[in-house]
Amino acid sequence: MWMSWVCACPREFLARLKTHAITDAKNGISTLIREIEKGEVLITRYGKPAAVVIGFHEEALTRMSATL
Repeated sequence: MWMSWVCACPREFLARLKTHAITDAKNGISTLIREIEKGEVLITRYGKPAAVVIGFHEEALTRMSATL
């Protein structure tokens, strides 16, 4: 289910994510997108969390369009 990754503890959430350095993500965007399609990915800058990237889910689009 979309956004099933939300939990009460941010450290617990970040610890279970697949992680990539921002330079690796930039240089291997195709590989990164394939991984994001499977689940969320944490992007780090200088070893610190910079972004969490989530894949596009059709059900999310359906839900969003229903609220507009």
